[in-house]
Amino acid sequence: IIPHKMLRLKALPPGAKLIYSRLLQYAGTDGRCFPAIQTLASEVGLSYSTTVRFLTELEAEGYIKREHRFKSGRKTSNNYLFIWHFIFEGP
Repeated sequence: IIPHKMLRLKALPPGAKLIYSRLLQYAGTDGRCFPAIQTLASEVGLSYSTTVRFLTELEAEGYIKREHRFKSGRKTSNNYLFIWHFIFEGP
């Protein structure tokens, strides 16, 4: 599900909206999720590099925040945190 107010945004590419929607499906009650980029890409039918580009755009626009996760000193998947965006305020 893509939030209705996000659907209307012409400045945000459809692929970014699709990635956002998939992240929402992964998110727990704390607003965090951590799917691998390759998993996201495969599930929505985009390339790895295109998925990274859309994640970067979502972060730059203030919809998500990426946090690096580490296990035994090695980087694993990212943790994605949803940020309340001004487009979701008001009617």
